[in-house]
Amino acid sequence: MAKFSNGFMGPFSGKLGPAVGYTWNGKWCMRSYQKYVKNPRTEAQQAHRAMFKQEVQLAARMRQVIARTMTDPARELGMTAYNLFVKANQAAFAYTDDSLVVDYPNLVLSFGDIAPVEAESLERTADNVLNVRFARGVGRGNDEVYLYVWVPDLQRGYMSSSVHRREKRLSVALPDEYAAHAIQAWLLVQGEEGGWSDSAYCGVLEACRRRIEVVAAIIDDGEGRVFATQRGYGDWKDFWEFPGGKMESGETPEEALRREIWEELETRVEVGGLVKTVEWDYPDFHLTMHCYRCRVESGSLTLKEHEAARWLGKAELESVDWLPADQEVINILKQ
Repeated sequence: MAKFSNGFMGPFSGKLGPAVGYTWNGKWCMRSYQKYVKNPRTEAQQAHRAMFKQEVQLAARMRQVIARTMTDPARELGMTAYNLFVKANQAAFAYTDDSLVVDYPNLVLSFGDIAPVEAESLERTADNVLNVRFARGVGRGNDEVYLYVWVPDLQRGYMSSSVHRREKRLSVALPDEYAAHAIQAWLLVQGEEGGWSDSAYCGVLEACRRRIEVVAAIIDDGEGRVFATQRGYGDWKDFWEFPGGKMESGETPEEALRREIWEELETRVEVGGLVKTVEWDYPDFHLTMHCYRCRVESGSLTLKEHEAARWLGKAELESVDWLPADQEVINILKQ
């Protein structure tokens, strides 16, 4: 229903017959009302409407960067920043199986006359820190360089604080919830007097690999045999390993080993020398395992978590299926 201003013959807002009244930049405007605008007639019209809706939703989710980089040029063109984003990225969007497909390397997050910064190197550490080194290029040293990160799985983005171009590098500690997901990254430059560069795509980086630090006991019976335990749970069930477990905050490896062997086997051990620290990449995490020679002080090696155990001499070490990381230790013990 229309609302009139200054009487029946004055300007109005809302729908009035085949017309719609509204204000734009403080001016009263009117446009025709399309009868079927809410119900596109053809499949092509319906697909276009659905695609446009998803494009605007993507713009809204990326508003942290779009509001900064596209508001001023959009205002000059008489449109919103969201609409400018959609218009600038038509070549980067496709619609397949009722879903928006984004060509991230060609996605435009900013544009302008400021000299861009390209990434010479890009690294994501195990601690979820992103390190970018800038490639050599032109531009003012005081220009501000930002890194924008997008997580497709979460449909969320993060814009870093800036560094000056002359610093030649940028490091960003990403939110913890990003660690388990692949990310897309761009560099954007804002000039000293305003204005932006064309956004520079840096690439895609895979999810961080979790790091787990554990200790393992190579318990020797004094006759050349070592104590092996068989896992009774998890993805590696039925494989064999040296007993032990995760280190807790503030523990030394020796303290962690004594605690773990008591919890797993109700046995007190004397921890001897380090045999090897194994670094091993499992599919879902990176393992650091500190392996120590040990001997029993008290207790009877009672199994509380494992399904079986055996004493193995040197000639028997390969008679069981060891976990990949533990196999590294077996190779040493066989020598």
